[in-house]
Amino acid sequence: MSRAPAFILGVFFTSGLFTSGCAATVYQPLRSLQRPVILNLNEANFEGLIVQVRCPASPLVEAGDARKACRKIEQLFANQGAVIDAASALAASSAARPDLIIDVVPRVVSDDPDRLNSFFCVMTLSLWPCVTDISFTEDITVRDGDGTLLVSDSLVARFVTYNGVAVYSVNALLDVFARPASDALTTDAQYAVFSRDFYGQLSQLAFHARTRSLVLRNFERAK
Repeated sequence: MSRAPAFILGVFFTSGLFTSGCAATVYQPLRSLQRPVILNLNEANFEGLIVQVRCPASPLVEAGDARKACRKIEQLFANQGAVIDAASALAASSAARPDLIIDVVPRVVSDDPDRLNSFFCVMTLSLWPCVTDISFTEDITVRDGDGTLLVSDSLVARFVTYNGVAVYSVNALLDVFARPASDALTTDAQYAVFSRDFYGQLSQLAFHARTRSLVLRNFERAK
């Protein structure tokens, strides 16, 4: 049974980050991803704002994956009323600059293989599960068109994937008979929960940044 590779940043970055196969995956929000989200992502929270999203390539994220990530994030803000076509929007704008510049940079925090666990997994033909434990951070910064930092935060998540026939079989039965679909461990449900948390927190951070920008502008006018 195959699994779509995870692509973190909403598309899970780096296609080899999570293994596919007979696996059960547990997602744990470690920092900032647990905070409540006030925004309704189906509303026009950024109506008319020019938003520029930047997802730089790095040793962790190839240029093609970075572009895919940016397109998904751009769609997130476009769905909330933002103007994303930066080239045409900036050309038509008298200010000639975006209202918000959002940088999203992923970092792996922990990816240490357990060699003893892997040994038992191989020796038992996966009856003892192989465990992949990865923690990663999404560093978010939001600036205004002048480059002034408005908001910054790091969203930290952990994915623990158990590969093996026995652990998959047990969890597949639990997914069918005991767990709601949103909590399933043998489907892509855990990745969907991460995407929901990530997109919600990213939108909330951008909204806070926009509010702070408006406050700073009022202070400047009052001088």
